[in-house]
Amino acid sequence: MVMKVIGFDLDGSLIDIEDEKSRLFGMILSQFWGVNAKEAANCWIDMRGKSRRSKFDCFFNKQYGKVLTDEEYEKIEKVFSGKLKNEFYPKIKFLRGALDLLEFSRKNFDIIFISSGVPDEEVKYLVELKAFGHYFDKIYGTGDKFKSKEDHFKQVISEFNPELIVFIGDGLEDMRVGKKFNAVTIGIPSHQTKKKLIEAGAKYVLQTSEIVDLLKIILVGTVK
Repeated sequence: MVMKVIGFDLDGSLIDIEDEKSRLFGMILSQFWGVNAKEAANCWIDMRGKSRRSKFDCFFNKQYGKVLTDEEYEKIEKVFSGKLKNEFYPKIKFLRGALDLLEFSRKNFDIIFISSGVPDEEVKYLVELKAFGHYFDKIYGTGDKFKSKEDHFKQVISEFNPELIVFIGDGLEDMRVGKKFNAVTIGIPSHQTKKKLIEAGAKYVLQTSEIVDLLKIILVGTVK
């Protein structure tokens, strides 16, 4: 039997509060570091798929010309994540077709995982808050153990040795990483154009609600 694995980026693929996150990122960096709020918000979107820490690191270095310390990062990240948990996460809704996609995946794939750039504790908090953790075998965020989505893929391949990996995300980094690890990459044009997603490594570009039909075709080729 073919070992079939499917992975999802979370925000922008199953849920979507990227616009709110980007504005909050800009507001907080402007308040704390004097960074141009609009520039920071646009950078958040462009760096989708990368770890939250890397986004703060980038702007701190740009503003001050030095490395962001763990202590400084934890201070500002605590403000950022606190606002998300208190003001934004309780209002989150699933994208159209997301739950149907998860139901189909649960029935037809051996392993389902989340690969998110959100800090590990926070992504697990969000999944628990929205009560959809039962769909997933593995939930990967970023932190001390996993620094990036590349680390997530290395773990999945090492642990499960899949013959098929499908990866779904809306970030350019999602497509780049998925392609690097020979996944069937499906880009969702939530915040990037179809052209940019394909250039980054997407094999297909579809809305969340359209993906189940594509997966049915992909899975036909795995029957032995």
